[in-house]
Amino acid sequence: MNKDVSKETGDGESAGNPSRRTKALDSNTVQRRERLAAGEAEFLDALVKFARGARRSQVPEIAVAARRWEGRIHFHIQITRQKRKAGAERRRPAKGDGI
Repeated sequence: MNKDVSKETGDGESAGNPSRRTKALDSNTVQRRERLAAGEAEFLDALVKFARGARRSQVPEIAVAARRWEGRIHFHIQITRQKRKAGAERRRPAKGDGI
């Protein structure tokens, strides 16, 4: 019976120790989050460039609307990035905590 239990749990490690699969999933999750963050930053930069270009539009209505919205878009992006950075710093353990 003991052999059957080890087959069901994977590599036979006890419940208190994380398995190799869990560690692999954690590293994959971290890599995925980093790629998403990089992609999001690239998108936001493109959005700001788009608004800046629209501000110089030859169509007066588009130029006026872009001027109105460019500051709001830039402000919202800046505040969102600041909040995320502050949240990440709160979640990060302090140096010397042994974690």
